[in-house]
Amino acid sequence: MNRKLATVLILALAASSAAFAQISLGATGAIYANNRMSIGEITERFKSGQGIFYGPFAEFGFGGMALGASLNVSYYNEMIGSMPVRMKDFDVDLYAQAHPFGYRAFIDPFLELGVGRMARDYASREDDPDLSNPLLASDYWQAGGGVGINLGSLGLFVKTLYMMPVGTPRTSSGYDLEAYPLKNLKVFVGGKVMLFR
Repeated sequence: MNRKLATVLILALAASSAAFAQISLGATGAIYANNRMSIGEITERFKSGQGIFYGPFAEFGFGGMALGASLNVSYYNEMIGSMPVRMKDFDVDLYAQAHPFGYRAFIDPFLELGVGRMARDYASREDDPDLSNPLLASDYWQAGGGVGINLGSLGLFVKTLYMMPVGTPRTSSGYDLEAYPLKNLKVFVGGKVMLFR
């Protein structure tokens, strides 16, 4: 389900891209937390690489607006029984941004609103007894903002988003929901290439 959802979102954006003046592709690193973090804590987390999610995104910008989709994944080992098993947490979202100075502005503050799903599953298909469903999944709304710097076709940005759960988290195989609370804060550092003017 998770791969299908990501594919549908990306295809929907790609199918509508002809209507937009700007296509951007990029990558981000993201930190997820349950509370506020200081700039020093954020910097230390990115330096150590501990618990960082990485992934691609695509955006379609027009004037002072943009639509985007992103996927961020973190891989790790978890003890299941007496054996370490390779696992992944992933976050896929669809979002809209408002850019008051314009999408390509040199100094580019923006606001963001979106929807997404954060989930946990086996990293390897061979370990997964249920390929159609993740072990855990939480849907959410997100809101926040950030600021970027655009240098020609290259852009760098940071953004902070707050996630608000929607509905009841879903689980399969009796997995412990208490071990997987949805984080309420995520901080992104990213870069993008704007392909067309």
